[in-house]
Amino acid sequence: MRKIWNKGHRIRASDKHLLLFVFVAVLLLLNIKQLMRTDWEHFGLFENGLTLSPYNFITILIATGVYYQMEKGLLHIRCEITLGKYQDQLLRLEDKLESGLYCELTDKTLHDGYIEYTLLYDMIANRYDALPHALIAGGTGGGKTYFLLTLIEALLHTNAVLYILDPKNADLADLGTVMGNVYHTKEEMIDCVNAFYEGMVQRSEEMKRHPNYKTGENYAYLGLPPCFLIFDEYVAFFEMLGTKES
Repeated sequence: MRKIWNKGHRIRASDKHLLLFVFVAVLLLLNIKQLMRTDWEHFGLFENGLTLSPYNFITILIATGVYYQMEKGLLHIRCEITLGKYQDQLLRLEDKLESGLYCELTDKTLHDGYIEYTLLYDMIANRYDALPHALIAGGTGGGKTYFLLTLIEALLHTNAVLYILDPKNADLADLGTVMGNVYHTKEEMIDCVNAFYEGMVQRSEEMKRHPNYKTGENYAYLGLPPCFLIFDEYVAFFEMLGTKES
């Protein structure tokens, strides 16, 4: 039995499509070995006949026995634990679900009687809503800057507004040649931080006055773009400051 928890709302067409896609994907993943062994080049439905083994029937039952919940950018997949012959496959689905559904696993929890996989779907659109803050740490040469550049490149494909600070005037500062709101001097960075904070407070006040404002919803509910302050080497920035500025 399949079920969508939708808090009393009508199931959207997009959710139905994703539900069908998850069902087909789980079914294919459970039968991947058989599919890979099939000689598709010489396969003919009428010549070979369509036969289903007991295992095929079991995988169909397993796929229809998975519960799905889609909520706030997260896909929850719950598989019942029956201690059956093919149970081990359901306990190790995370890699297949990530690659097959183009999702990212955020949690895997073993409950009483079932296992729950929580995945972030539509990652580009929902990543910064689900996880809006990040502190990136690592040793010298560990790839922090390349990770930030990758993150910036991904955000540029959205409607996000970016502000980038690079107190060492290094790789991120070079982005100033191709985009705006990139700063590296002490005075510019102080002004940017103050302006970003004041803008955040002002937007919060404007959101509360919006006719469509609803408690508990965020900027996206009102159709506003996300705003990011990306601060490289912020410890170096504090070393620039005097006591009063700090």
